[in-house]
Amino acid sequence: MRKVIWAVWAVWSSAWLSLGFAQAIGVREELPAFEPLHLQGVHVGKRICPMCAYGNESGLVAFVPASLSIDEAARLKKTLEPAALGIATKQFRVFVIITGKASNALVETLRAGDTRWFVAELTGAELRNAEKDFGRSLSPKTWGYSFAHRKLLRELSADQLYGTRSPEIRLAANDAMQTFVQAEFATTPHRATRSERVVGLPCENCQTVFEGLPAHVGMRTRIGAEDEPGQQLRLSGHVIDPQGRPVQGILVYAYHTNNVGVYPRSFEPGSKLRLRAWAQTDGQGFYEFVTIRPGGYPGRPDPAHIHMHLIEPGRCTYYIDDVVFDDDPRLTEKQAGTRAGNGRVSPHTDFKGVWHATREIYLGRDIPGYEQCGT
Repeated sequence: MRKVIWAVWAVWSSAWLSLGFAQAIGVREELPAFEPLHLQGVHVGKRICPMCAYGNESGLVAFVPASLSIDEAARLKKTLEPAALGIATKQFRVFVIITGKASNALVETLRAGDTRWFVAELTGAELRNAEKDFGRSLSPKTWGYSFAHRKLLRELSADQLYGTRSPEIRLAANDAMQTFVQAEFATTPHRATRSERVVGLPCENCQTVFEGLPAHVGMRTRIGAEDEPGQQLRLSGHVIDPQGRPVQGILVYAYHTNNVGVYPRSFEPGSKLRLRAWAQTDGQGFYEFVTIRPGGYPGRPDPAHIHMHLIEPGRCTYYIDDVVFDDDPRLTEKQAGTRAGNGRVSPHTDFKGVWHATREIYLGRDIPGYEQCGT
């Protein structure tokens, strides 16, 4: 009997892998991007990736087959709509993704009158790519999840989504919202001693990375006030060691000018810069700064930039190459260096007009004297 079970499993596994599926996404893992065509909601007629546009917030996603009956669709909507949209916040959304070509009747049945409700379809190559990234087939049956900060929080079964266990949908929705609220700018203790060796000399302002360093630092942090004038920017990335592994607990320090190219001083006593902050990498090496796009120095040819330093707790600290923007007409090829990787980024805006840029950081790369780090 065991041999039969093993043989069946081997055949199923081989078929699954032959289709190019990876291991299924698990709870607390980061969710992949996928690009459905929106059929109802504010993005009608466009391919907008839910995780790219809204993943840093919270919500529910339900994948339903195009063969879903109208009765089943009505039951799903009856379960999802009050449970999810009863959460009165703009940072929570519901995505109903139809896998396969959707009929007009199905779309109309799933339609809702809230701007936080989206109906879209995945077909063809986009569906196949999504299935590979999720590590599972998305077509034969209904499946869903709750998410916050791009991570899967709970898997949702067809029974839950069609109403037989609807209280669990309300619980999943509330948990997702609470996770978002608690984690948006959550902080944890860091292990920096404030006496880390300065390497990468000469290094201007390297000791200032410790001035005002709080005892707790988050993976995501805001530079300046929420109403700081300027174009909103989310600068994020990963810190990676020489073996290509993400590193947790690294402190990334950033400071920059305001939107007119001036370094504003803090309103607190002293002359500290106001637009400065620290972020601490999480278990995936991820960090993010929520800020504005800085302006270039007035009357000078320098491109706009963001200064960045690293603190490897208990080891060393050093500056890395500035973040510069490749859409800046003042930028030249010579102004993008290689300290801890290239600081040149390619910014893009989301549908809300917020700029996004990615700066990957490689510990010790092209840092003079890095061999002294930790000695």
